[in-house]
Amino acid sequence: MGPPGGGRNPVTGRLLRHFCVVAINEFDDACYSRIYTAISSWWAARARLPEAASARLSAVVAATLSLYGALRRQLLPTPAKSHYVYNMRDLSKVFQVDDHLGVNFSDAFPPAVDVTGDPAGGPPSAAVSPRRGGGVAEGTAEAAALRRVVYAPFAKAAGGEGPSLYQEVPSGQQLLRAVEGALADYNTQSKSRLELVVFAYAAEHVARISRIIRRGAQQPYGNALLVGVGGSGRQSLSRLAAHMAEYKLFSVEITRSYGLTEWREDLKKVLLQAGVSGQPCVFLVSDTQLKSEAFLEDINNILNTGEVPNLFAKDEVVSILEGVTARAKKAAAAAAAAAAGTAGSGPQQPRAAGAALTPAGLWAFFVESCRANLHLVLAMSPVGGAFRERLRKFPSLVNCTTIDWFSEWPADALQGVAGRFLASLDMAPASAEPASAAAPAAAAAPSSGESPTAAASAAPGAGAAPHEGAGEDGRGFEESEAGAAAREAVVELCMAMHIGVRRLAQDFYRDQKRRTYTTPTSYLELIQAYKELLGAKRKQVQQQRSRYEVGLSKLLAAEVDVGRMQEELTALQPRLVETGKQVAETLTVVDRETQEAAAKREVVAGEEAAASTKAAAAKAIKDECEGELAVAMPLLESALAALNTLTKADITEVKSMKNPPAPVKVVMEAVCQMLGVKPKKMNDPSDPTKKLDDYWGPSQALLGDPTFMSQLSGYDKDNIAPNVIAAIRPFLDRKEFEPETVKKASKAAYGLCCWVRAMEAYDRVAKVVAPKKAALATAEAEFEQLMVGLRAKKAELAAVEARVEELNSKLREMQASRGARPAERKASLEAEAALCEKKLERATKLIGGLGGEKTRWSEVTRRLAKDYVNLTGDVLLAAGYIAYLGPYTAPYRDRMAHAWLSKCR
Repeated sequence: MGPPGGGRNPVTGRLLRHFCVVAINEFDDACYSRIYTAISSWWAARARLPEAASARLSAVVAATLSLYGALRRQLLPTPAKSHYVYNMRDLSKVFQVDDHLGVNFSDAFPPAVDVTGDPAGGPPSAAVSPRRGGGVAEGTAEAAALRRVVYAPFAKAAGGEGPSLYQEVPSGQQLLRAVEGALADYNTQSKSRLELVVFAYAAEHVARISRIIRRGAQQPYGNALLVGVGGSGRQSLSRLAAHMAEYKLFSVEITRSYGLTEWREDLKKVLLQAGVSGQPCVFLVSDTQLKSEAFLEDINNILNTGEVPNLFAKDEVVSILEGVTARAKKAAAAAAAAAAGTAGSGPQQPRAAGAALTPAGLWAFFVESCRANLHLVLAMSPVGGAFRERLRKFPSLVNCTTIDWFSEWPADALQGVAGRFLASLDMAPASAEPASAAAPAAAAAPSSGESPTAAASAAPGAGAAPHEGAGEDGRGFEESEAGAAAREAVVELCMAMHIGVRRLAQDFYRDQKRRTYTTPTSYLELIQAYKELLGAKRKQVQQQRSRYEVGLSKLLAAEVDVGRMQEELTALQPRLVETGKQVAETLTVVDRETQEAAAKREVVAGEEAAASTKAAAAKAIKDECEGELAVAMPLLESALAALNTLTKADITEVKSMKNPPAPVKVVMEAVCQMLGVKPKKMNDPSDPTKKLDDYWGPSQALLGDPTFMSQLSGYDKDNIAPNVIAAIRPFLDRKEFEPETVKKASKAAYGLCCWVRAMEAYDRVAKVVAPKKAALATAEAEFEQLMVGLRAKKAELAAVEARVEELNSKLREMQASRGARPAERKASLEAEAALCEKKLERATKLIGGLGGEKTRWSEVTRRLAKDYVNLTGDVLLAAGYIAYLGPYTAPYRDRMAHAWLSKCR
């Protein structure tokens, strides 16, 4: 147990009296030296280092202990820096290496920063290697030289295959190329792009995060605590480093209903992925995602022990043990082979790899797999007291992690971000022409927990992508030397603004005891606001300038139009007189022709009225005839329809009758009368001296005639002889000739009976209608005679009207040539002349009234052109005021604004 404090509760005396208390003091340097010298010697023998390199390991241990002691003495914990606590874990991280170290051991010493003993027998000191070209100042390496020394697990083995090697990056350009290549690869594979501007400061942080999370490179259980203000790019660079390590990144998505239950479910997912599947993964957690301090309690347990107590239910534990059994057997076999000396130096296995395959051993294997494969990356902000309080309550956040502090951007980072963002901005728009392409200005994409004020969260050296222009392919400009100088001056002033506000924040805190923060987000907001405001103000000024220029062009055009109208009015006078005479002559002819046409129109109208009367009379007679015929036509049509229903069999049936019924005989006698068939004379049975007319024999012959039905259907009903009608009418009153009586005797006879009755009825109506048809024919003849004369009169009228229309058309053409409406006739010519004079008078007054405005508008146009050029600096000052000076009082704002103004001038 540790002493009380830092999240540890004191132990009561009542409990302590049952134990023997053994206090372990801090080890001295001799103990530390012995421990780490033994570890280094074992590693040197395992790696088969040359004797010259192995002999220097004691000096490396001594130098490390010297640095560790200096840190503990000089960097003491304070309320603002409560994480300045060091223990043996921090010291051990220096010596935790494995087989993936990519150093060529034949040339491993002297390394980039060589550690040697002092010739005078004093403690070891750091000296910059001659390969670095640095210098030594009183036994300490220069900070700039040390910054250029970067080890990173980016390089591949020979041939570009196999695991990445942890080795020194020879140059900053190579480091940048490696990070940019990884960024391009990430953007091609991921749905959410990372739009980053990568430069040295960002690449160094990527290297640090990569060293921490790569288990085989620097630390077996690498967990990182990234400390920096919002917008510094902690999460963006963590995602990139995880991608470079080919680790799966996991991050929770905070919603309104997200609570401890959802948090525990997410923890289960990531622990199962790391412990059961054995897949290396990075768990990225931001302080803005910590909705409850219970989240930090679970994180503290994972960092310290690799598990969360009572997280999994019993059935889930059984499933986990089944899932890790195969991997545990394989790991146990590998551990046994390594112990026998047959495995060599293989990949690092979990510490419980050789444990027994019991439930406890399998669970220990699962926990160690989680610790080996799960890398926690915590992104926290030092602003406020929450960070200090959390470090005090949960000491594993410091003890079990490696802290990467995202400090203020250096000057080269500020200059690089501004230069890349402003690359697409035309600094000399008046004279520059658009080029075909430009380098893309990338920016950091927004990620959860980063600053919401910028368009996207930026990494250190990764600027937030503004909404318009930046972050996309911008326009390039073949600008002049003045434009290039203006761009360089703007970049320098942006950098000076940010650095100056940092100092202003210190003075403000010293004087007012009010803390303000100048974050990378503020710098990105400066650039964002500058681009947006510059575009908006340029558009506004250009619009105003265009309005005045258009007004001036209108005035000049009006002056030209006045001169032209004067010339037109002068040339119009003689043409008006001549055209007036022509119009008057044409109007006289038109009036005469119009009167003639009116007289013809009256005559035609009278004859047309008479023709209409005749037509009405003829129509009345025709309607009366058709009404009377309408009575007989249905009977005729029904009779013909009845005939159409008769078949050859029906006719044959009647014909074959030997002794036909009386109704059949009567019907056939009537048909014979209609068709003019003569009867056959035969003796009267009652008086042999007399002869009787027998129609049945001729009827049978008639029925046998193939043309019998066609004779009936084609019978000339309009010309029936009067003697035939006289012979038929007696039949109509006979009972045997009634249709219903005949229908009972024979179907065929019924149809013939109906036909005879229809013929008689039609003849009776036709004799009544015949005189009326004659009257109708007479009326139609008279009407047609009237129409012949009427058509002749109408032809004469059409010719006269065509002549009038031709004259009117000629008159309209004459009037249209002078711009008047046709209805105005001659008066339109005078109106046109008057209108031209009025336009001339008004234009003259307008030009005279705006004579002074022309001078003023010209002056305003020149002033706006000058303002358009000055917007480059004016808008930058305004953007700086917006981005930085909001939290400060008026005196401090004025002081900084005057400082910026002096730099602009």
